Amino acid sequence: MVAEANGSTMNSQQADAVIIGAGMGGLCAAARLAAAGLDTIVLERSPHLGGRCSHRERDGFRVTTGAIMIPMGERSAIREAFDAVGARMDMVETTGRMRYRLAHGDYDLPARGGGLYGMLEFALGGDAQRAAELFGHFREALFETIPADDLSFGTWLARHTDSAEVRGLLHGFCAALMGTNPHEIPAGEFFRFLRYSSRGSRFGLAAQGNGVLMETLAAAIGEHGGIVRRSTRCQAIELRDGRAAAVLVRGADGAPERIAADFIVSNVGPDRTVELAGGASCFDEGYLQRLRTRSHAAPIIHYSFVTDAPLIEGFTGCLVFGNTSNLIYLEIPSLIS
Repeated sequence: MVAEANGSTMNSQQADAVIIGAGMGGLCAAARLAAAGLDTIVLERSPHLGGRCSHRERDGFRVTTGAIMIPMGERSAIREAFDAVGARMDMVETTGRMRYRLAHGDYDLPARGGGLYGMLEFALGGDAQRAAELFGHFREALFETIPADDLSFGTWLARHTDSAEVRGLLHGFCAALMGTNPHEIPAGEFFRFLRYSSRGSRFGLAAQGNGVLMETLAAAIGEHGGIVRRSTRCQAIELRDGRAAAVLVRGADGAPERIAADFIVSNVGPDRTVELAGGASCFDEGYLQRLRTRSHAAPIIHYSFVTDAPLIEGFTGCLVFGNTSNLIYLEIPSLIS
């Protein structure tokens, strides 16, 4: 117990690690720490786990809170976290079921690979010479000199092609796979994603819904000694000698509590983390400048329809649009899972 300024007492405890936020990132971090033997506590303000990788029941249907396709390959950070605590990923694989649509037709991503060159050639109307030249710039950025992060991918692309079809197709690609627009993602980050995260990647849908997937991971964390606390709001990160030392929280009963820890991981976003830690004066100015210049809100509106017939006859994959302004993709999970 510790005394507060008003004379009341506050419950206090010690942990090796505290994770703020039980979204996919927070739970995966907790799984790795718990598997390594650290006394780990996860704090989640909502009664639900998973954040934007969860679901809600609506009229008998399970509707996602955000994420649809989830990385499930052996080398993905998510799969590694599940494996670390022995949690099963109950997935229906959708790898390779990608169709890209432009005004002049559709392009199905080949299962054998080589999809990037094929996408460029398709967007350029079959012009193999122009496609090869543009693909050469992509290869240089991928394997020789990755562009700087102060350049957006949209700006990089405009330097190498004036094709509206290529820009449209890659706009759909960025939005569908990264949840952002080409002018918002740094060019270096885009190519690092292609080089390290997308090659050989596998994706799928949670067979029983994202919420069940996250509950499975939380249960496995518990089996390794970790604690996942719901309806617990983090009010502040306490600093000592320039480093995070404890978190101040209020649980469902409203009682204040202090949890000291050797390691504190925030999964609530950079802006909220700065606020919890006491404001801008507690952070390096260079870091804050990057936040101010590179932080972009990326709202995505997801519509779920119930229909009595498939929207696309004979197609059970994900249709990515490169010929629209705001529509990113269409997926039909009920035909897959």
